[in-house]
Amino acid sequence: MSALSTLSADDEIRRLVETHGTPLYVYDRDVLGHRAAELIRVLRGATLYYSLKANPNQDVASLLREQGCSVEVASSGELRRAIQAGYAAEDIMFIGPGKTREEIREAAGLGVGRFVVDNETELSVLAEETDVRDIVVRVNPLFEASGGKLSMSGGKPKQFGIDRTRVGGFVSVARSLGLEVVGLHYYLGTRFLDARDIVDNTRLIIDDAVEIAAENDLLLDFLDMGGGFGVPYFAGESALDVLVLEEGLQACIAAARRAFPAATLAFESGRYLTAESGRLLLTIVARKDSYGTEFCVCDGGTNVNLAAIGTGSLGKRNFPSALVASRATGTRPAGSPTTVTVTGPLCTPDDTILKAVEWDVPPRAGDYVVIRKVGAYGPSASPHSFLGHRFPTEVCV
Repeated sequence: MSALSTLSADDEIRRLVETHGTPLYVYDRDVLGHRAAELIRVLRGATLYYSLKANPNQDVASLLREQGCSVEVASSGELRRAIQAGYAAEDIMFIGPGKTREEIREAAGLGVGRFVVDNETELSVLAEETDVRDIVVRVNPLFEASGGKLSMSGGKPKQFGIDRTRVGGFVSVARSLGLEVVGLHYYLGTRFLDARDIVDNTRLIIDDAVEIAAENDLLLDFLDMGGGFGVPYFAGESALDVLVLEEGLQACIAAARRAFPAATLAFESGRYLTAESGRLLLTIVARKDSYGTEFCVCDGGTNVNLAAIGTGSLGKRNFPSALVASRATGTRPAGSPTTVTVTGPLCTPDDTILKAVEWDVPPRAGDYVVIRKVGAYGPSASPHSFLGHRFPTEVCV
């Protein structure tokens, strides 16, 4: 039985809360390991980069390194976290549209393996202040990605990468500064839930990379084809068909290998690797009725899980949840379903974690609320300093 299955038992929830308190994030090592092994198998022949932004917890990052992932970082803070988690500098890819001079110098000084460039300012800093000469260029392609919940491409204005129509000129500027473009980086969007969309988008990326290499006489030794592997959070969403994904991406990897025989082929993932491993445990501090609506106010809310209010690609829908009676409040038999709205402790009406959620037992102050699938974009992506409430504890089990 996996640790995730064990964690679903009420006694285990109580033990964790009694040991660590709440708010508490619990990450399941077995689920993390399974997800990493699965995706590495699907992408065999390519390198899988873990997107540290999804969950920078050191235990999580270290476990994924042990599973065989390299790592992608987007700031000097993430760079240091990756080093602390045991990643070798050559296994780190440094991305991001707003790298400062200090960050560029630090990353170059550490010898990061891949430096992804987003603008001409970065070219100048690299040429003038570092020994880096081989660079990777992020491309903002003309084609539109299909199926994603949050698009980052499609010939539209973006702060990310170099417009496809300007890549040739960008390569020329790089060469004039003594830099050589040896790799291309693409990231089209996030939360793709149809494997066929991911495969189709990857084919478009490979075709575009082949054209760019031919147009600019590039000898590519690196091609990052992105990711966006989605996780189903809500009713009506289905998990990626891993068999379809594997068959399609293996064909893509073979095609990319024929086009670029000496290149390292890469994909990246954060949410898919971590989301389903995580649970957030909260304590109900008060229950009240307001004009016929039952509210449960908890000791953590959007300050510890901003995704609950529907930011980014998620929209406002309830994450999977459960209610666990504490030892103090006592167990009680299931009865008529109870509908409640669960909020956090913040002084804003936006601090709603679950809206009109139905549980089969009536909640009491002191009970525990369990929010599932929150292993990605949790505490580090939330405004935990707002109102100064306690920062959540994080543990791996």
